[in-house]
Amino acid sequence: MKNFYDVNDVVAITGYSQSKSYDIIKQMNEKLKERYKRENKNLITFRGRVPIWYFEECTGMKRG
Repeated sequence: MKNFYDVNDVVAITGYSQSKSYDIIKQMNEKLKERYKRENKNLITFRGRVPIWYFEECTGMKRG
């Protein structure tokens, strides 16, 4: 079972270019880190990947 969307998933879901999709993933990971930092929790994010649950929470979009 997949836990992260990569750039190809984001391209398929949003229809944006690969470059724009990387920007979206980067912005989401930055916001997710800020969210956890406010709660005094550490979080590791992965370049070029965003947790599926967070992508869906932010956009309301699901794949398939």
